[in-house]
Amino acid sequence: MSLRVDTGASSPMNLDAQVAQAYYDQVQGSIPNKAKDGTITWTFPCSSRLPDLELHIGNGTATYPWQLLEGGSVGNVVGNGCK
Repeated sequence: MSLRVDTGASSPMNLDAQVAQAYYDQVQGSIPNKAKDGTITWTFPCSSRLPDLELHIGNGTATYPWQLLEGGSVGNVVGNGCK
């Protein structure tokens, strides 16, 4: 698994594709969007709630609050901060 957190970017977290898929499988109405460069981002209805992201690192767990993963909205669709 790989993880990169960039606090200065518009998309603060890059996850392994399987981890991102497992996370967004929990979000009702989420849709993957593949860019030409192969990057996958996710959109979901504004009415859907994101779960907190729990990362198990060694013997500990780090929790990334859902509020930090939610990006901006366009109409009634929200973009993400986790790809």
